[in-house]
Amino acid sequence: TTEKQEFETLFFDQQPLASLATAGSYTVVEVYINTCAICKRIEKQMPALLASRGDVVMRRVHFPEDGMRWPLDQEVTMNARLEDYRICGTPHIEIYKPDGTLLVKDDCGDKHALRFLEAWLADETRSG
Repeated sequence: TTEKQEFETLFFDQQPLASLATAGSYTVVEVYINTCAICKRIEKQMPALLASRGDVVMRRVHFPEDGMRWPLDQEVTMNARLEDYRICGTPHIEIYKPDGTLLVKDDCGDKHALRFLEAWLADETRSG
């Protein structure tokens, strides 16, 4: 299954991306923007993986195209909290194990989770 969230909702509710992990399933969390070509490719390829793997769910988190905005008097606090997410571009991928622990995640320029997901999708395409 795929579920969509808004990043701003998670952010203002102070929920980490890990809060989207679904017990009993591998959870792919993708932070995306609508204009991201890689994000669009992942969106097209994921249904095949989800259909063949009943133990995988997808949580897509939309990041606002024009960035995050808040009052100037809150800017320092909000920017510091935004840095806790370590999202430095899209897609930003985090994958959680069925027990809710982190399997792999992107960390700014280090796109470990994206490469992991792309290999998973390619393998599913070959075997499907």
